[in-house]
Amino acid sequence: MAELALFGGKREFEYEWPTWPYSSGEELNALDRVLKSRRWFSGFLGGDSEGEVGKLEREFQDYNATPHAIAVANGEAAIVIALRAAGIGAGDEVILPAWTFMATASAIMHLGAIPVFADISPDNLCLDPEDVSRRITGKTRAIITVHYGGRLGNIEELLDLAERKNLVLIEDAAHAHGSDFKSKKAGNFGLIGCFSFQESKTMTSGEGGMITTADEEIAVLARSYRSNGRSIGSPGYLHYRLGWNYRMTEFQAAILRVQLGRLDEQVKLRTRNAHMLSAEIDSIPGFMSFKDPEEMSQNSYYLYPFRLDLDYFGIDREKAINYARSKGIDRDPSLIPASMIVEDAIRAEGLSCHTVYIPLYRSPLFESSTWEDCGMQLFSRFLGRGIDLSPLKNCDRSFDDVLDISQYVLLSEEEGMSKAAEILKKISDNADEIRNTLRL
Repeated sequence: MAELALFGGKREFEYEWPTWPYSSGEELNALDRVLKSRRWFSGFLGGDSEGEVGKLEREFQDYNATPHAIAVANGEAAIVIALRAAGIGAGDEVILPAWTFMATASAIMHLGAIPVFADISPDNLCLDPEDVSRRITGKTRAIITVHYGGRLGNIEELLDLAERKNLVLIEDAAHAHGSDFKSKKAGNFGLIGCFSFQESKTMTSGEGGMITTADEEIAVLARSYRSNGRSIGSPGYLHYRLGWNYRMTEFQAAILRVQLGRLDEQVKLRTRNAHMLSAEIDSIPGFMSFKDPEEMSQNSYYLYPFRLDLDYFGIDREKAINYARSKGIDRDPSLIPASMIVEDAIRAEGLSCHTVYIPLYRSPLFESSTWEDCGMQLFSRFLGRGIDLSPLKNCDRSFDDVLDISQYVLLSEEEGMSKAAEILKKISDNADEIRNTLRL
């Protein structure tokens, strides 16, 4: 067995992975078109019909088979506007998974609403309907489900729960461009869907976002809120609501129109390659794949998550913390995943792999002693509300034993999937090196 590269061995499986963001001459042509048009502004309402943003909205609408698509500045702006358009405000409770990016929670808090963290299901890393049900109170107004890695986990159960309890269901689909469930694309299940076009996403213009909805009133409100509270048919300097300037630029939209044109082909390729990689991983000791529901014909696979068998590698939290200290990492132990040494070993072999999230209840932002210093004065001065930061079993477990392969790896040829599997097999075969290192 070859020695692991992490400990001075040679990389055995050199491979040139695709780069991201992917671009071609089409993006340059699109930017040049906007530049020469001298029309760089998307209009007072943020989506003039003949501009790039307006055209992108119609094209995304058609691609996603959704009645309304509203382009915005970024993914967090999409969630903020969605919540405001749905009537969520100060003191309302919104349930969300603690296993997500901070923007899902901060969007709630910017409106003075209270984030209520719920656990995830261990088999798909998405919001657990049973735990959500336990957390519903008389102040609960909405649920935000996050399609982690592109997978629409538990979506029917969550939709049923929201309908029974008369709650708004919002989809954070920042990972799920092109993912579907029963031939229906992400963003079409809840009242509102929210997408991100940040640089790492499977469709990108560096930043940007999109709101989807079938509700005409929500669409009207969303367009108004994204553009300083203006209204259709009124002069640009009349304002009817307290909104924001969350408009997308014509340059971003031009790039995104090109990106949208190749999205479906890339989603299909990622889905095929992910299924190939899962079949390989399931035969490698120490690693376990996650499976898509049969009802999903395609998954955008913004992330390819897989689970480690920590016992196989001889890892526990104390050993992981000692390993981190030996590498000069001086960090709060609660922010060090048990998987760190395996992550380092995989990356040293040349495969992009990482721990994506820290459970939000571990974030320093939520320490009440810092509220005045970190922009949470509404909570400390007016709402008088704490945020429940109790640990959640499956979020804590996933922080320690789930790693994610970057989405661009899944744009490889079939050979790339074989190389990825060979790297993981090398790590598995050399588990003793990891065990011995952790014994020091």
